[in-house]
Amino acid sequence: AGSVGTITSSNPFTIPGLSSQTTYDVYVRGICTPTTDLSLWSTKATFTTQPFYCAGDHFYDQGGATGAYLNSQTNVTTTICAVNPGEVVTVIFNAFGLESCCDSLSIYDGPNATFPLVGTYAGTALPSQYTATSASGCLTFVFNSDSSVTGIGWDATIICSPPPPCTQATTLTVTGISSTEAT
Repeated sequence: AGSVGTITSSNPFTIPGLSSQTTYDVYVRGICTPTTDLSLWSTKATFTTQPFYCAGDHFYDQGGATGAYLNSQTNVTTTICAVNPGEVVTVIFNAFGLESCCDSLSIYDGPNATFPLVGTYAGTALPSQYTATSASGCLTFVFNSDSSVTGIGWDATIICSPPPPCTQATTLTVTGISSTEAT
């Protein structure tokens, strides 16, 4: 933890060059006359920057990389959109474990939960990789948990990239199966 000072007369002031998923402490004081007339420092303001998923930050449940998710969560919603226009979001689950009966993660193909439902997942099977197909390129995740048992939660890698040139087949139906052919 270092000490950095910036003199500004802007209000509000945007602090540039911060790192994602990092906690910062900020103090402010007035300078009425340089070096001779300074106010006392303000009380500390602490904040944590948001994750930057497209730059490689993982998407975790509320317990983070090593903790369990929280009980009694209702419609905890995270929407992830690509930063660059024309790009789409792909989610790849590296680990997944939710109470199979009563906790779930739903994924929607768009910028909110009114868009098509990709699937609702529980238990320990890894959800399949999925790439957004909506015009927004966004994916929305909605988490719910009951008031008792928790699992390990999830760890997902997010990739933001141009849409695939060829759409992946998602549904395969085999009918008309005989001893020598199938449709």
